[in-house]
Order: sequence, then C-alpha cells, then structure tokens
Amino acid sequence: MHEGGVAPADLPVWLPGKLLAQSDHSGWKEGTFRKYAYAGQDVALPAMRDTLIVLCKSGGSTLERRVDGRWTKRVCPPGSVSLLARGVSSQWRWLPPVEASHLYLSRSLMVDVANEVMNRPVDDVAVLDILDCRDPVLVEGIQRIEQELDEPASGGVLYIDLMARLFTIHLLRHYAQMAFSPVRLQGKLDDRQQHLIREFIDAHLHEALDLNSLARLVNLGVCTFSRHFRETFGVAAYAYVQEQRLDRARHLIKHAAMPLAEIAASCGFADQSHLTRQFSRRFGATPGKFRQQLT
Repeated sequence: MHEGGVAPADLPVWLPGKLLAQSDHSGWKEGTFRKYAYAGQDVALPAMRDTLIVLCKSGGSTLERRVDGRWTKRVCPPGSVSLLARGVSSQWRWLPPVEASHLYLSRSLMVDVANEVMNRPVDDVAVLDILDCRDPVLVEGIQRIEQELDEPASGGVLYIDLMARLFTIHLLRHYAQMAFSPVRLQGKLDDRQQHLIREFIDAHLHEALDLNSLARLVNLGVCTFSRHFRETFGVAAYAYVQEQRLDRARHLIKHAAMPLAEIAASCGFADQSHLTRQFSRRFGATPGKFRQQLT
C-alpha cells in the first residue's frame, strides 16, 4: 500500500480481475486509466490513494456498496458511473460478470484544477460517494480518454490531460465539496514565456509532452496555462505540438535520407503508422508518396 491509500496498480490485490487496458505506458502522470473484466465478487477495499470513477461498460447488474458503514443498492446497467472519494474504504458486491473502466484522478490534479478554474485557493477536494450516476458528460469523458489510449495520435498526453481536466471541472461543479477563499488569477503569456515554450517543445518533440511540464516551465497552473496558450497561439497546446511534429517530419522527409520509421520516432510519433495517418490527414498524401513527389 502507498502512503495515503492504495495506488491504482495495486488494486487487483484486493479486487482481482483481468486487465484489458491501461494508461501506465502512455506518459500521462496526473491520473490513471484501467479497464477490467470481473467475475461476480464480494470484496472489501481499503482506502484508495486517488479519486475513483468507475464506468460500467457491459454486463451491468445489481450492485451493492458499503461506505462509512452504510449500504447502498442499485441496478447499474452499462453507462452507469460510480464515484468513490479518495481515502475512503468500501465494500462492493455483484454477481454477474462485468467489464468496467476505471479512471483515477490524483489529489494534485483535482486541487490544481479547483485552484485554477474556480480562481480560488483550495486545500482539498472530495467527490461525493455516489453508487449509480447517470451522467453522459462523465461517460463521454471516460470514453474519450479510453479512445485516445486505444488509438494514440499526436499530442496524445496533452489531449488526455485536457480531457481529464475538463472531466474534473464537471466533477467540481456537480459532485464535489471544497473549501476556498476568493482570489482572482489574471495574466497571459509574455514574449519570454513564449520563447521558453517554443524552445522547450522544439527540443523535446521526440518525447511525450504533457501540460504539466509546459506549465511548470513558465510557473503557471495547468488550467491557466491552457487558457493563455490558446489566447497567445490561437490553438490548444496539444494541437500546436502536433503541428510542430508534422512540420518537422515534412522537413526531414524533404531534406534527410532517413527511413520513415526513424523520422516518426525523432518527431514523437508512436510509430510509422501513426506518422502516416497524421501526415496524410494534414498534407493529403502519405509520407512515402510525398517523398516520391520530390524526386
């Protein structure tokens, strides 16, 4: 067990299931996504380190859960979402097999979003413990993160960061409790900050870039950074990074006798197929055809 509760990767010790998908190797650091197939179970879970959101994907059934000594029972079909606060122990019961997606949001993510979006300093955030929530916004947010992990595209980590933060904003508005005091955050990117960001992105295009790294570079919170980046550059950060990767790939295809797989790696694409898909959408030709047209 990790300090402050059970980490997502350790949950199967208490809740065994078949792991179907995960975000562990995606480069996303502010949260975790996992998808499981479960047999019917009756399990007691210790407190989790992160806020847990569970989406029933298939095989929904009657679900019972005990939190703080109180049992709740609901029929939870596919599309039902369960919320469990960080640091809360629980017990779960169901019978038929189910598939479920787990989205774990870290305390640092939720507090950072609360500070930035609500424009107020927040010490902590706790979601309400809800067994059966029928909310299409929560469902879509989890599905978009899962889709990005299944089919990664340029700026994938930035995109997941953004989706997780939008998801968190919705939680804060409808399903969370906070204590805060008024403060207003203002400002936008100046010339020095723009220069730092451009240089950093250019030097790290071959790596997985995330909003946290970019925001820390200019000493801003992630949500404030995202707003100011869009105002300054006219596009979201993940879209800007994708465009820089594609521009570098086009330059290398034109001027360097490098295999396409090597170009893909040097520009931060997952593989050559990933480069081909994104390049074709942007320039209307595959990298191979583009190179042939130059000869």
